[in-house]
Amino acid sequence: MKISLLAIGDELLKGETQDLNLYWLGKFLRTVGHQLKTSVFCGDSIEQINNSIDNLITNQSPDLIIISGGLGPTIDDVTKKSLSKLLGETLEESEKAKSMVEEHYQRFGKKWSPELNFYHLIPKSVTPINNPTGLAPGLFSTYKNTSIICAPGVPKEFKTMVKEFFHGHYREKINPQTDRLYIKTRGVPEEKIFNEIAPKLWGELSNFGRVSSYPRLTGIDILIDQIDSDNIEKIKDLPSVKLLTPYTWQVGNQSLEEFIINKLKEKGLTVATAESCTGGLVASGLTDVSGSSEVFIGGIVSYSNDIKMDELEVSPIDIEKYGAVSEEVVKQMAKGVREKYDVDISVSTSGIAGPGGGSTEKPVGTIAVGVSFKSGSFSKIYQLRNEGRKKTKNRFVACALLSLLNFIEKIDQ
Repeated sequence: MKISLLAIGDELLKGETQDLNLYWLGKFLRTVGHQLKTSVFCGDSIEQINNSIDNLITNQSPDLIIISGGLGPTIDDVTKKSLSKLLGETLEESEKAKSMVEEHYQRFGKKWSPELNFYHLIPKSVTPINNPTGLAPGLFSTYKNTSIICAPGVPKEFKTMVKEFFHGHYREKINPQTDRLYIKTRGVPEEKIFNEIAPKLWGELSNFGRVSSYPRLTGIDILIDQIDSDNIEKIKDLPSVKLLTPYTWQVGNQSLEEFIINKLKEKGLTVATAESCTGGLVASGLTDVSGSSEVFIGGIVSYSNDIKMDELEVSPIDIEKYGAVSEEVVKQMAKGVREKYDVDISVSTSGIAGPGGGSTEKPVGTIAVGVSFKSGSFSKIYQLRNEGRKKTKNRFVACALLSLLNFIEKIDQ
């Protein structure tokens, strides 16, 4: 089934609001056996909305158009008026829509009256859709043999309405028979993977499904989509996939944090963190994983040098001699937190996230990572791309987690 998204809102085009519905919808449709083919953005204008719908139907021939936004009570919410003009029908009072609105208001302990808004007025041929988490009903219609569902732009309402629509009205179209698989690599660029290490990789994978390649913070993720679940083991055994083994940290669908937590459980290991430049983001990512409490013991955000010295027993002489962002300091940080919490392995970070604080020797984007375990310690300085403070910190986190994973894999059970 061909599905398109039309996202409506001046605030989206102005960059005042980030569209989260596109990201969610793409992921959700895969769970019901479909894929989003097209996404279009337009402003709060009847002309723009209707032109966008006509263009989608003419150029993309979708079976379903999902529209987000423009169903609220304010003057710029014109989706319903657009649909009315598109269908050549006036807005009329709908008993079904009226009943829905009353129930929606009652759910919030409120009483609805027609003077508040026009939620009960819809084109005659349009069917109102229940809004499980909001007030305004959604709309379902058919135009030029294309189904159209209109949902609120608020992500929570959009998600619940689309889910309910597919599992109710479109239940017979759910077809989650295909699967997907990632080959997740580290430390090797895209062109080297496909042109030097495994030049036949793309062709071999294409025999099983649709292939895509995505640069991530952790490295290059190669996705094989719409594959038969029975073929997953065959893909893992492909000659080209095996050529990538030295650079591959996972052939599967887990996040890096989830993969690390499961590896720790598998080996019966515990972990702790000591963070400076990442400010607790490494610990936060690990504890986002359900069941992480079995292996994650605790962490220290040692942002100041005093905390490094007092809580982690880092030598003040080494801080003075080498600087806080140094192999010597992060090695002591990692050892300090490992011994303090009596864990099997630990990871530490200290870096320069910017925009200030860098130098010629240690520019913004520099991070020192330390890993400590009972049989030894490791530390290294990395020069990462500076993409602004927040993104640079996220790169630091990925670097630290990959370093941690590298040593978890080396520890014998």
